[in-house]
Amino acid sequence: MGNPDVVRIPTTRRLVLSLVTVALLVVAPLSAMVPYLLERTAAPYPSALMPLAKPPAVSIEELPPLSVNEAQSKVPFPIPQPGWLPSGLVLRGVYVGAPHSLSIAYVPAAAPASDAPGKAGLSITVMTEDSRGTIALGGAESRPVFVNGNKGRYWVVEGKDLTMLSWTAGGLRYAVLSSGLGLTQNELLRIAESLR
Repeated sequence: MGNPDVVRIPTTRRLVLSLVTVALLVVAPLSAMVPYLLERTAAPYPSALMPLAKPPAVSIEELPPLSVNEAQSKVPFPIPQPGWLPSGLVLRGVYVGAPHSLSIAYVPAAAPASDAPGKAGLSITVMTEDSRGTIALGGAESRPVFVNGNKGRYWVVEGKDLTMLSWTAGGLRYAVLSSGLGLTQNELLRIAESLR
């Protein structure tokens, strides 16, 4: 049956989730992908993922990128900053979608400012534990990991340069999402474990 640590999503759901992921990559900025979270049933595994939650009333393209200081006044938790990032990434902005969640977007410094968001970059998403939805990456396989001693999952979409690390700690849920950067699981863990 394969590796027992790998969670497999049924083929029909995988196709739907893959199409949703592609749509989000094309339409939404990388930093805004995770706020379009998947709702889940009471079952504890991603195989029970349901269709996307109702989209927000405001399009993510309408959300302005904020500085860390501006965003801090809009969320009830300290915004974590990575102590380590791969060289060449610069802050694009912080996107606050609700008072209980935000995404911090980093893009390659060499990318032109006019480049469409979502092509390549890194997103760090933080939300309160009581926020609706769950953090999952559509069409991905996942396996358990530990982030600073906290249980989490490493997600990878086969054949695509799209990976994510998700975990819960201190009443907050976190996700570090990489697209088009070729980051390894160890590099995502290094970013996650450097958050302060």
